[in-house]
Amino acid sequence: PEVSEKLLKYIAPVVAGATRADGLFSVQLEGARIPLANPQQADITGRLAIHQLNVSPGPMVQEMVTLVEQIEAIARRRPQALANSRVNKNAVTIDNRTVDFRVVDGRAYHRGLEFLVDGVPVRSSGSVGFDQTLAITLEVPIQDKWVERERALQPLAGQVLQLPIHGTFQKPRIDQRAVANLSRRMFQGVAERAIGDEINKQLNKLLRPR
Repeated sequence: PEVSEKLLKYIAPVVAGATRADGLFSVQLEGARIPLANPQQADITGRLAIHQLNVSPGPMVQEMVTLVEQIEAIARRRPQALANSRVNKNAVTIDNRTVDFRVVDGRAYHRGLEFLVDGVPVRSSGSVGFDQTLAITLEVPIQDKWVERERALQPLAGQVLQLPIHGTFQKPRIDQRAVANLSRRMFQGVAERAIGDEINKQLNKLLRPR
């Protein structure tokens, strides 16, 4: 946890605030310039190799788990109250992933961070400031199992939702507009199917032999 809070969270924000973080990682630096008088103005470029990592819930993880559950609840047309119902002991796992990063102008930029939230793949890119501010985008693909029971929604499978995160480590804010847009798209698909089925029924009545 100490390593996560002092180092890893700037390159892999998902570990911020974790009550437990176990795993193996290595860092390869391509270049580093660190002014002794002002270390926060460092310019560092490298790659973080996460060989294996399990992270228990911190504020960032809680938000991500809640978000994934909200999306799944919408996709499966479940009551929203069922979302937020579970947070696994090890909610986030990372296996054999490499993250490109650069620290410059007081912010740590990353790309290529991939992890699993309760088994759902999530991709992260963006930056974290030394002042703890967040400017991150999560990408969550719609899972086949979420839409397999609803024919009108099946074309959404595999589509990637982009979800901006702002705020700070302690108070991350996920842009709920992306979730709202997904909800509209899904209910629109269901409505279009219902209308199409009704039209087909009426046509069958008209064309039925008398």
